[in-house]
Amino acid sequence: MNSFLGKKRKLGAELNPLFAVENNYSFLSRTDQSRMSQVCSRWSKDIGSPYLWKTMKFYLPEHYHSSEIYPEVKFACQHASMFRHVEIICKRVRTHLKSVIWKQLKLFLKAITDSSQFSSLKFINIGFYFHNLNSIIRKDLFKTIITFFISQKNLKTVVFQGSRFSKEEGLKLLRAILHSESNTIRHLTLRGFINENSSTVGNKYKSDLLEVCGRIANIESLEVDYAQTFEDVINCLYEKFCYSDYQFNKNKPSMSSLIIHCEDTRQSISRGILPRTWKYLKKVCPDLKVKMDVTIHNNLNREMGKFLVSKIPLQTLDFRFEKLLSSNADIRNLFTYFENCKYQDHLKILNVLWMPFVSEFESSLIPFVQTCKKLQTLHLHAQSTPIGIENILKAFLENSPASMKSITIWICQLQEEEDEDSFRALSEEYYPLFTAQGIDCFLIVDPRQRRQRQEQNVITT
Repeated sequence: MNSFLGKKRKLGAELNPLFAVENNYSFLSRTDQSRMSQVCSRWSKDIGSPYLWKTMKFYLPEHYHSSEIYPEVKFACQHASMFRHVEIICKRVRTHLKSVIWKQLKLFLKAITDSSQFSSLKFINIGFYFHNLNSIIRKDLFKTIITFFISQKNLKTVVFQGSRFSKEEGLKLLRAILHSESNTIRHLTLRGFINENSSTVGNKYKSDLLEVCGRIANIESLEVDYAQTFEDVINCLYEKFCYSDYQFNKNKPSMSSLIIHCEDTRQSISRGILPRTWKYLKKVCPDLKVKMDVTIHNNLNREMGKFLVSKIPLQTLDFRFEKLLSSNADIRNLFTYFENCKYQDHLKILNVLWMPFVSEFESSLIPFVQTCKKLQTLHLHAQSTPIGIENILKAFLENSPASMKSITIWICQLQEEEDEDSFRALSEEYYPLFTAQGIDCFLIVDPRQRRQRQEQNVITT
């Protein structure tokens, strides 16, 4: 009966003229919505529906407009009280429109500053625009953004992608986002947030750092790039707790999810985050789970040692070594290093992409995996087929962690003497055996190789 009534209500909603108009509006840009609202008085009234204004995407202007105030800004002035999720997006920058963008963006920010009911705010690629500004306009816009964040009382999610602020700007902005002890931020994403090559920092950076580091531990979910500023915040947090009278407020939520993106092309890290710091962070945030996305292009041992140290409560690791020709890199050393760092104590998901030639990793992979009592997913992406792959499958079949749910071995290129049919037969033989144990096991050959072989066969025939 309840199911019938639910379907009846849904059908009634779909037949409702307002629902139909709202549905049509949802597929249009704000400019086209404005045009549609001018067709008749009914459609003009319907554009005021809260459903349409729950999410607002403001794209930095790419063209001149006949009116002094752009339609999107007018909408913000009229309907900002209905916004819950706002995205400010820069797709590209027209140099001749710099002053126009400045004016419209500032008006938009001022329009939404008077409303404090927002749940989330995203800035996407605004660094493209800020990079082209003179110091006067840049400071003016930055001040407007700061004012907006200080005015907010209910924000839960803040995302910055590709903003490229200076170090001092970035810390000042974080201070505004986390502007009070009662801040409501629960999810914070900072990707490309700071230009690590920006000028040296002064005392203001250090004072902002002290204020930010104490509050960032209360954010439930944090996603960042591994860069100097992130390192400064974590190390400052450790020093503040260990060497001062500062007490962590246990009545507030503590960080439970930390996602770190690491790449060796970024500016070198001076101090690193030491094992003792990770150990203390885990003590302060007992539910902390860390996911690391590590990409290394050169000098495996040096760069790996910067990011991956012991005592990290590492639950998910995506590891990529992308140097195709590297005579000194041995994948066996990789798994030995993981074991020495004690990652098997927490690891649930392990994805490894390894581009150099692989001779054999059975001797290090199997012992490491068998000690990972919580491991659920293992994905290995290798350039070539390792020796003894059937022995690896047998070992996993006979003694996998009880938690294991999925194993994937993806091969980019088969050895010349190997036959793809025999590789497929091996996969078909072991798949049902693993399935009987509740494990999905896949052996995959890169489809691009299959196409290349087919093309070669056509040429030879």
